[in-house]
Amino acid sequence: MQQKIRLNDILEIDVKRMGINGEGIGYYERLAIFIDNALPGEKVLAQITEVFPNRATAKVLQTLEKSPNRVKPLCPVYDACGGCQVQHFDYNAMLNQKKDIIKKALDRYVKRYDAHIISDTIGMDNPKNYRNKASLPLRLIDNKNRFGMFARNSNAFVPINTCGVQHTKINDIFTTMTSLMDRYHIDAYDPVLQTGIISHAIVRITENLNEVQVTFILSKAFDGLDNLVHELVKLHPEIMSIYKVINPDVRQSYFTEDIHLIYGKEMIEEQLGGHTFSLSPDAFFQLNTSQADKFYNEMKRLAQIKPTEIVVDAYAGIAPI
Repeated sequence: MQQKIRLNDILEIDVKRMGINGEGIGYYERLAIFIDNALPGEKVLAQITEVFPNRATAKVLQTLEKSPNRVKPLCPVYDACGGCQVQHFDYNAMLNQKKDIIKKALDRYVKRYDAHIISDTIGMDNPKNYRNKASLPLRLIDNKNRFGMFARNSNAFVPINTCGVQHTKINDIFTTMTSLMDRYHIDAYDPVLQTGIISHAIVRITENLNEVQVTFILSKAFDGLDNLVHELVKLHPEIMSIYKVINPDVRQSYFTEDIHLIYGKEMIEEQLGGHTFSLSPDAFFQLNTSQADKFYNEMKRLAQIKPTEIVVDAYAGIAPI
């Protein structure tokens, strides 16, 4: 199809709905335009950044009509950080949009269905500080070790002091960790200069049992973590397990076979629904513990499984379902 828009064109677009990655979607001559940071119900002046046969992307130059559901992001570096996409959107309105995304997917791929089967999205009581695991890069900035995130679609490091979606104890441990790295002269890895030792760290907390596991990702073999580990555990006695992983290249995966337990027990434990689950550093577990509990209980309620029936979870992981 010959498109009537070109790269860098500036268009006035009414945003109709939200995409699965949090972008606003509007239309021009029936072509879908995906616009970062635009919300449903807004009218924006947008500049085209990419053109494809069946869609285009754009950036907002000016918001001409603002959505009443636009809110101030809780994160001070939200615009720079690539970790979150919809902090500028009211949470309850976001729940409605999640329902709409499911409906639009069914409209596209299913010829006939009863729209009443799509129930309202079950939200959180407090949608903050819910993530029970964080895998963050570390970098040396002005001779100080910092933790942070990468900017969206980039490897540009964005240092942060805290994160509003991570469990508060995870934030505290990262702060302590980088301070101790400064004290014991253990620098974060610099991928450009190829200096330093620790490229990333992973911190997981089991919310219901308050056990913490820390994993250091090292650019090369290094045996000088003893003082840091001893002091970290002393300051955070909830840490039950610490690993180090030797991985010179984390572009594919954080974990390699070169993994070593350097403190405590091999696994930490979490409880859900009266069951206890043991978690290794690379085990998958739902990142939102309270919502996982709601999710599994709702799944059980809807399934109405009889005692004579057999259920197969063919993608089990550690098998909480």
